[in-house]
Amino acid sequence: MKLALKYIAAVVVLALTVSAAAAQKSDRYVVILSMDGFRWDLADKAHTPTLDSIKRAGSYAEIFPCFPANTFPNHYSMATGLHPDHHGIINNTFYDNALDKYFSIRDRSAVEDPDFWRGEPIWNTAERQGLTANVFFWVGSETAVGGRQASVWTKYDGKVPYRQRADWVIDALHRPVDSIPNLIMWYFEEPDGVMHRHGPGSPEQVAEVERIDSTLRYFLD
Repeated sequence: MKLALKYIAAVVVLALTVSAAAAQKSDRYVVILSMDGFRWDLADKAHTPTLDSIKRAGSYAEIFPCFPANTFPNHYSMATGLHPDHHGIINNTFYDNALDKYFSIRDRSAVEDPDFWRGEPIWNTAERQGLTANVFFWVGSETAVGGRQASVWTKYDGKVPYRQRADWVIDALHRPVDSIPNLIMWYFEEPDGVMHRHGPGSPEQVAEVERIDSTLRYFLD
């Protein structure tokens, strides 16, 4: 299977019916997972039965990156619908002449500085319209953009295991009906990291893709 993403990230979007009771509260529960650096051909190079099944169910589309095709500008573009030159995060590292400030993904104070972030991320749109959003590690969610954040958000920590991240989402979907978030977004920093370290097509990359697929199976089960 080709998960057709000539892109920095594969994005799995699932519309879920949590229960009949929950459906009375809202008919839309959306879970969005980004797998950073999941190149369009990676699923062809590994054993990925879960991704294959998602494709067979009809969740499959081609998307293309904004320029530059790096993690922060593209993930914030996905959140806002804006190109980087309009939402302000033009690269993983840059100098903003108007602000006279440097931005770096490794600088916690910069990442949390709302001066860099423009537009309205989808979790803020949801909250502004009376819905509830839970966001786990998605770019931009750690910042009070326009003075607003998701009801639940987490400070990024790459050491948190994938299964634990899946459990956060599962827990959110098993709350009392009135507390189930309408929008959940979560993030894996792989296979981007392993491909930087070992290269595309490496055994380590194949193993990482299969580990991600296993986590997806755990979540869906």
